[in-house]
Amino acid sequence: MMRQRAVKLMKIFAVILAAGGLYALFYLKTGIGIPCMFRLVTGLKCPGCGVTHMCAALLHMDFKAAWESNPAIFSMLPAGAVLFVYTVYVYIREGRWPGQRWYNIIIGVMIAVMTVFGVVRNLT
Repeated sequence: MMRQRAVKLMKIFAVILAAGGLYALFYLKTGIGIPCMFRLVTGLKCPGCGVTHMCAALLHMDFKAAWESNPAIFSMLPAGAVLFVYTVYVYIREGRWPGQRWYNIIIGVMIAVMTVFGVVRNLT
């Protein structure tokens, strides 16, 4: 059963990686990215605005530009990576979503940080 879950995840990750890679190539060649619907409708920046620029900067190893594009998400990348790896591990081993208290607290803190960041970035 663990092997089936691992294979299923590898197929999903392959599709996501291929789509992300194609989007990255398209963006890097044309400069055209997916517009933020929240910003188009309200004129305000959402907490995720700047992620495409951040990822492009990271592909060029330009950490300063990545930070300037979206400092909240950039600063949470290490914690997000650890949570991602742990989630995959638990799913493959046990077939469930991690439900530990510490895990849920970290997710909650990350959501709170993004919410506060989304408000503060539009006040300045």
